[in-house]
Amino acid sequence: MILPVAAVTVLGLAARLGLSDAEKRFNSGTELMDEGRYEEAIADLDRVVEIDPTYAKIYLVRASAEAKLGLAPQYQADH
Repeated sequence: MILPVAAVTVLGLAARLGLSDAEKRFNSGTELMDEGRYEEAIADLDRVVEIDPTYAKIYLVRASAEAKLGLAPQYQADH
C-alpha cells in the first residue's frame, strides 16, 4: 500500500516523538480524515483496533469516518 505524503509525514514525526504503533496509526488516520480520504483513514484506524483494542478514542473517530461514507459503524464487529 502506498501512503499519501501527509500520512508518511505524520508517521515519520510520530516515530521521532516515540509514539506507540497505535498512536502513530491513529494520528495518520485522523490526518487522512482531515484530507477527506475516509476509506484510507478507516484502514489506518482498523489497524489501531488490531494493535490496541483498548485505545478508546479510535472507535468514535472511526465511526465518524464510516458515517461520512454512509457506512454502518463497525464497533460491534470488534467485539
